[in-house]
Amino acid sequence: MNKKKIGWFLVVIFCVSLFMPGCSDHAEESTSLTEENTLEEIPEGEEETIEGDIPKEMDEERDIEAKLDENASGDGEASELPDLTGIKAAFLIANGFHDSETTNPIAYLERHGVECTLIGPEIGEVSAYNSKLTLDIEKTIEEASSSDYDLLIIPGGNSPRVLNLNEEALVFVQDFMATEKPVATICRGPYLLAGAGMLEGRTLTAMQYIENDIIEAGGEFVNEAVVVDGNLITSRMPGDLPLFNRAIIEMLTHNE
Repeated sequence: MNKKKIGWFLVVIFCVSLFMPGCSDHAEESTSLTEENTLEEIPEGEEETIEGDIPKEMDEERDIEAKLDENASGDGEASELPDLTGIKAAFLIANGFHDSETTNPIAYLERHGVECTLIGPEIGEVSAYNSKLTLDIEKTIEEASSSDYDLLIIPGGNSPRVLNLNEEALVFVQDFMATEKPVATICRGPYLLAGAGMLEGRTLTAMQYIENDIIEAGGEFVNEAVVVDGNLITSRMPGDLPLFNRAIIEMLTHNE
């Protein structure tokens, strides 16, 4: 599923990070947004943007993939995580998804045997809001069933705002949460859970400028890199992805 496209995109992310070690500092800037911006699209420049085309050739691809796996393990050492072949993950996205918050978990999970499927309102191509990356929706929300998947992941960006206006997306999230199977979401992803009425009594984290939305939906907001509350895993921003990924794997392993 989009493996070649995602692989080259992760190569670009790694190469950019070598020359721009402070690129993840954008997250601190995002906390200065006012409450009035909560329902608006994330302003351009508030998240990291990767410009240019994905390179067609790179001899060091394997070395970079290994480095990404070390980063995702969260401890700087090569990952020795279990084989999760047979596990199926649904990624719920729409136009305006955040690039690395989608592609990084996909690549990490697939390296450990998880089958990942992109689900959205319609079959076809959708675009990231913060780069030129495009991905292909493989199954519509209407066609998908919570019983078909072991894990639901909701990336951030503007995608959760779009999905929050889609009744089928809200019902799918409600149905999946009711199964008590793992649900993982990052950045602005919890905005969709709030719209679905799934945050009452929950403790979670997210990008800080949706804190009020979480509280109004009955959730308790905490500013931590990763928070696990029952079947719900949440993180704040791309810099939290190593811990986010590891928390997902640990929950999947525990549930086997």
